[in-house]
Amino acid sequence: MNKQVIFIDGPIGSGKSTLGSELALRLGGHFIDGDDCCAQDMAWYTSALTTCHSIVREVLSAMQNCSLVIVAQPLRSREWIFFKGTFSRKHIAVSCIGLKASYSSIVAAHRKRAFSGYEHQRIQVMIAEGYGQRPFSIMQIDSGKSDFEATLLETESKLREQLGFPADLL
Repeated sequence: MNKQVIFIDGPIGSGKSTLGSELALRLGGHFIDGDDCCAQDMAWYTSALTTCHSIVREVLSAMQNCSLVIVAQPLRSREWIFFKGTFSRKHIAVSCIGLKASYSSIVAAHRKRAFSGYEHQRIQVMIAEGYGQRPFSIMQIDSGKSDFEATLLETESKLREQLGFPADLL
């Protein structure tokens, strides 16, 4: 398999990290949570470039040992352009999965995740801004319509079809 980085875009609480870590495990790849690459002393909107450079370093380091890296990171167009250009120049294929969900499904009690007041507000803003539904995504998965296992299986199946992963990886 050629080197491939797959970003999972979506609003807070849509399941980017949960889905991404399980996909990486099942596909024999490496998982990076973009939250772990954020500058802790800066707000998210002022640290975008620092975060992007940190993600690139983490991906390149992981690719010394594997050919697939999955990154959970909400993406705006400018970050997508940065990652697409940076990785393409290094002959690494780049794609994005959009993980969308309604506000009510994200905050549903069965998901067992508590959100701060700020996060509740930010989820609504991110949904309105189109996180998880970007035109550069190769697929959009609605993580609020099914349980996790069904969402995982749908994503695996679509990845196999669209990216040509060998059947033994899925």
